[in-house]
Amino acid sequence: MNFKPSASQVDRLLDELCVELGFCVSPQARSRLLRAPEPDIAAMTKALFRARRTNPASTDGRRLYREVLSTVINHYRAAEDGHLTQIPLVGQAGQPVRRQTARH
Repeated sequence: MNFKPSASQVDRLLDELCVELGFCVSPQARSRLLRAPEPDIAAMTKALFRARRTNPASTDGRRLYREVLSTVINHYRAAEDGHLTQIPLVGQAGQPVRRQTARH
């Protein structure tokens, strides 16, 4: 998955990580992540751990890594799904497809 979420989507992700997991980043790191969101799940997860200066390979870090990764996956998928639903359907000639409604 290579989809760059919007700043508001990253903001919601950071809020959830902080409130639900206690995984909060500094205001400077938050600002940096909002300005330039990572384009994929792996990069965002690594950036979050770098921002916290936390080693995901440590005993406590492995459990936390799985929880953070799961949260990032959920947010990136939701962001991508929301983005894809905004794309209009296009027919063979490149013209928008009209959706037909059922007649009663």
